[in-house]
Amino acid sequence: MSSLPEAWLATPRKFPLRDRLIFLRVVRPDWMESDDLAYFFENHRRVLTHGRLVLAAVIQANRTLYDPQGPDAPGEIVYDFAGEMGPVELLELALRLKALRDGGAADPRAARIGDYLAKFTERVFGWPIPEGWGPETCRISSVYFPRHHLWGCRLAGKILPVCVDPETGVAVVFPAKYLSAE
Repeated sequence: MSSLPEAWLATPRKFPLRDRLIFLRVVRPDWMESDDLAYFFENHRRVLTHGRLVLAAVIQANRTLYDPQGPDAPGEIVYDFAGEMGPVELLELALRLKALRDGGAADPRAARIGDYLAKFTERVFGWPIPEGWGPETCRISSVYFPRHHLWGCRLAGKILPVCVDPETGVAVVFPAKYLSAE
């Protein structure tokens, strides 16, 4: 997907009542009480209706998300909240960030990102990428992937639309059902 549907760019987004009550609901897992991802759930609804719709690239995600069966799970994404980076650039940046997990980065910000990615349980919201790696508007965020919001109930690719709040850094997967199949 290289462009986002104009109809969903304006905010606040209006979703049908039935969808607001059932489909858009994301259930907090039991383990969430002791996880910093609770911040995501506190902001989810507002970011979905009022956040900026942009493309994001998956840096890493729980491997069960690539199978259509299994629980919802968290992951890490990179996005440009100005919406200027294209899919290819975002993918290249995500791969470069993922490589930081192996360590050895001289830049302190890059080393800190590598440490956080290697832990798989630390959460971040709106972290800047290392200086010089892309636009200053690029950010890294932890996200929760509700399967029912993904095409085929799984992560089918590494690029997906998200709604982001530049102030809180929270990013929310935009439900695939509202996008055209093109």
